[in-house]
Amino acid sequence: MHCRLFLLAIWGHRNKVVHEQAGFDLPSFIIFIKSYLHDMDSVRLMASSPAIPMSERWSPPSTGLVKVNFDVSFDSSTSSSFSGIIIRDNEGEVLTAGCFSHSHVLDPFAAEALACHQALMLAHGLSFRRIVVEGDSLSVIKKVQTFCEDRSLIGMLIKDIKRKLKDFDSFTLLLCPRVCNESAHFIARLGRSSTTPCVWVENIPHHIEQIAIKDKWWTDPPDFTGTLL
Repeated sequence: MHCRLFLLAIWGHRNKVVHEQAGFDLPSFIIFIKSYLHDMDSVRLMASSPAIPMSERWSPPSTGLVKVNFDVSFDSSTSSSFSGIIIRDNEGEVLTAGCFSHSHVLDPFAAEALACHQALMLAHGLSFRRIVVEGDSLSVIKKVQTFCEDRSLIGMLIKDIKRKLKDFDSFTLLLCPRVCNESAHFIARLGRSSTTPCVWVENIPHHIEQIAIKDKWWTDPPDFTGTLL
């Protein structure tokens, strides 16, 4: 299967060179192969592993837990990624937020795994011990959940994430759609304009507080009764 894929990719790039007068782009060729193999591995993984909880909307964790949402923004032109992390309590209040940049990142899948690992590092470093980890990266959460050894390109990162999870007293993994993860995605985009890591433990920036309030509307909608238009 992989041999046929390799030959097909070569033939496709050969046609571009011959018929479109395009130069052979080795980095793009390598990324195509890696991405396809990762997708095939994810399909195999999803077929062999049990379903994981899927959030339909953002909701706060139970009392005594914190929810750690993570997301990533990936820049393929510079092979850089920017992780966005937000940690909230059972009332949806922001406890911590942070954005981190990474260089020499292979692809979006590696970027997602790095963001997940960074989120765990931040939560553990701030002494949170009972966590709910939530993100919209299906492949990473599936891979972390399975007991099988991951042989993909991000296998070592997945192994590190599993090892880090053991440092917590309890943890739960949740998959969510992007609409439930807007706060983390917003913070990840903020990372593009920062050259150094940023972590806010107190005095959370107003614009981050505002985007987090929108998440709370799912479970605690504002009361507009009597509002004059």
